[in-house]
Amino acid sequence: MHLNTLAKLLILLLFNTLVLYITPIGVYFYIYILLWCLPLLLFFLNGYLKISLHYLIILIILNGLQILLVPHLTGTLFFVVLGIISVSIRIMPGFLMFYFFIKSTKTNQFITTMQDLRIPKGIILSFSVMFRFIPTIKEEYRLIQYNLKLRNLTGINILIHPFKSIEYRIIPLIVCVANIGKDLTVAGLIRGLSSPNKTSQLCKEKWAWSDYSFVILLVILWFICIVGKGVTHA
Repeated sequence: MHLNTLAKLLILLLFNTLVLYITPIGVYFYIYILLWCLPLLLFFLNGYLKISLHYLIILIILNGLQILLVPHLTGTLFFVVLGIISVSIRIMPGFLMFYFFIKSTKTNQFITTMQDLRIPKGIILSFSVMFRFIPTIKEEYRLIQYNLKLRNLTGINILIHPFKSIEYRIIPLIVCVANIGKDLTVAGLIRGLSSPNKTSQLCKEKWAWSDYSFVILLVILWFICIVGKGVTHA
């Protein structure tokens, strides 16, 4: 299932507003559960089954710890563990929704949408670099991990040689980050992203029933939680 890039932007904005604002008490608890399940559904419908499974496992573990472990803790440990779990439960859905947006959106689709919204080209260039930056860093880190295996700096050896493990992991990654950011920016400039003239668009997206369905669902939930809750407090 392919979602329109503009629809995904609206979903991301509405979703994060709801997740950060809502208090899971009473009827809002069921809405919060629905919001938690939305990234899982989107990953599943778009074929990212492995990510969906990992997300589900993390969800079960966090809620299991909150229900089974936290009530038996006391003192400082209680507040530390409860704080970590609560913050994780609060920010993880929004983080995963953002990851879904990055994972499922191609750079040309994002640029086309931003141009249609009349976003300044400097901002478009920055975000287009970010879109390529994250996957490139991921690939570079995979190669660094492979080199660490060749040097036998994995598993228990990381604890035996901590400084060497940090040196061979962090320093190459810092160098890669600096070089990749510069290279991607230059690549974007070469492609004419900073040109003052209007560029041709080979990518055209249309809204489908799935786009309207998810956006309308979140708009309804937004009005229920934000407007309704505000009226209640007033």
